[in-house]
Amino acid sequence: MAMALRARLKSILYASPSQSWRSRSPSRISGAQSDYHTLEQPNGVSNRRGRFSRFRENEDVRSKLNSVAKFQHRNFAALSKDTVIFREPLQIWNIHQRFLSSDKSDAESKKKVDDDDERDEEGVFTEEDRKAIEALGAKDIDDLELEQLENLLEAATPEDEGVGILYLKLGQEYDAARETPTKILKCGEQALKIFNMKYKAGEDVRAEMGMSYHLVGTAYMRMEEYEKSLSFLQKSYNILEEKGGENSRAAKCAVKFMIGEALSGMGKPEEALTHLRAALAEQEAILGRDHVQLGRSYRQVAETLTHVMKHEEALPLVQKSIEIHTKSHGDDSMEIAIDRRLLAVIYIGLEQHDKALEQHKIVRKILSKSDFGSQTVFVDIATADTEITLGKYDDAVASLETAVKQVEKGSAMHALALVNLAKVHERQGKKGEADKYAQQVIDILEDKVLSNSDPLAVAEGYTELAALYERLTQTEKAIELLKKAHVIYAPIPHQRNAVAGTQAQIGMLLFFTGKLAEAVPYLESAVETLEEAVGEQNFALAMVLNHLGVANVELERLEIATQHFERAKVIFNEVLGVEHDDTIAVARNLVNTYSLLDRLDEAIKYQEEVIREVEKKGDEFKEMLDDAKSHLLMLKDHQESGKPMSQTFGHDSPRQYGRIISD
Repeated sequence: MAMALRARLKSILYASPSQSWRSRSPSRISGAQSDYHTLEQPNGVSNRRGRFSRFRENEDVRSKLNSVAKFQHRNFAALSKDTVIFREPLQIWNIHQRFLSSDKSDAESKKKVDDDDERDEEGVFTEEDRKAIEALGAKDIDDLELEQLENLLEAATPEDEGVGILYLKLGQEYDAARETPTKILKCGEQALKIFNMKYKAGEDVRAEMGMSYHLVGTAYMRMEEYEKSLSFLQKSYNILEEKGGENSRAAKCAVKFMIGEALSGMGKPEEALTHLRAALAEQEAILGRDHVQLGRSYRQVAETLTHVMKHEEALPLVQKSIEIHTKSHGDDSMEIAIDRRLLAVIYIGLEQHDKALEQHKIVRKILSKSDFGSQTVFVDIATADTEITLGKYDDAVASLETAVKQVEKGSAMHALALVNLAKVHERQGKKGEADKYAQQVIDILEDKVLSNSDPLAVAEGYTELAALYERLTQTEKAIELLKKAHVIYAPIPHQRNAVAGTQAQIGMLLFFTGKLAEAVPYLESAVETLEEAVGEQNFALAMVLNHLGVANVELERLEIATQHFERAKVIFNEVLGVEHDDTIAVARNLVNTYSLLDRLDEAIKYQEEVIREVEKKGDEFKEMLDDAKSHLLMLKDHQESGKPMSQTFGHDSPRQYGRIISD
């Protein structure tokens, strides 16, 4: 059930082609699919399994162990943030802009036209106006419109007492009006410069400085310069924390949310969650759990949880968001559409694909009745992806044919629809048709490479195609495409999950084609990148560590292999529990590796654990249990006799590990 693990990581869809790069989240198939059990075993890589091989013959268990968690970066269904790939986490700010494309860009839709008629012929204000500016205070400015603020600031001089407040207020209004971030940044920097001078002169302007830092951080957030944004936001929070008082609680909460967003944008969802959870708890305390503003906050935290595959924790949060938004906006609003899009992603992660499909259909119905009816194409592709997972191939073809008619030929969404058509035909055994559609996608992507347009869409396309070619057993082609995707992702700071995904997938494919020495560096790089991106207690990291351990066993680097298995075991214990099949499989790896190293006390310890957990599986696994007990007796006999296990296994013993988890 390679689909099971793929499904756990399905990610966000419904993003427009021009903005879908913002929708990075654990997902389905942005990279090569890892149905490794479908690959023919090459010469040079042993296909002999260790003991308990029949345990792996359970199809559902085996397929889960065949693939490493993957993240996707684009659309949930169309994409599906499927196999051994890691997608970039979904950015949690400005979800409306991510979810729905507009016929006009922000700059076009918010463009202001200077009204010069209100100025006198010399372009200056009267003396009365200047006196009014000098008398301005923050409370007065709060009542001014955007155009009034612009006029006042144009007429002001650096000596005017209220200029700093003017810059701050104008920047805040620009942000609310979705003006370009450069305008916001300029206002924030000017305000900060003025307030810094006042502070050095002895004035208590800490509140104003805190707001200015926040404004600059907001501008950098909009510019996707997340590290700079984080720096200013932390300064803002520190000032608010230092100032204290009940009045600063709401402001600190807002800044805390943005710190979480910046960390998420940097590809650090685990760190982001620490701040987002704290901000959410504070917001609940201030407003109450049913307040309308909590709707988006619940959804924001739920989205970030999907990035680290904590779907069980995300589910009640998005359900709460739906409850709040239904009361405040009705059951067919765009807020509900966005909530249900996320709910579909969570259901995919929980392997409840029928429920996910139901949510896709509800979202499509809402969109078709709204001003965003043209956006249904993204839902159609997402729906088709889920239908493919469910084996509803005829339905998937119908959904994709509808989508293809709506997208621009040669566009990123056209390529994505064609990839899914290729997938359908491959699942139906029509490899020639699948290859034909895949070649069309390659042509589209190569054109985009030559024109240097939408590089992230190109990378997404390469990883999607790699998954298809892996299923077609054209492994070299899959590796070639993944390397092209990696070149695109590598220099982009907020694409660390995608970088780890391509590294892991390339390493896996090299491993399964017997190129172990080439595979290990890629797998090691994937481990380092994952540690940086998602932390050290992550399911995907444990899967890569296990495969890296198996590769080192094959290369007879037993001490190194043991270290990787031990780390994977600790993570699986924490994330999945000792009873989980993946955890048991890693325990078996440790038993065999410890045996080869003649560390029999440790081998016996883990073999006893394996027996305890297999006993819970019931009569279905009786034969495997008997085999496990026999192996335990053999270990104890060697321990009592003092005869090294390594002599019993012999020189070729590492080969028995070849597919413990990957088979």
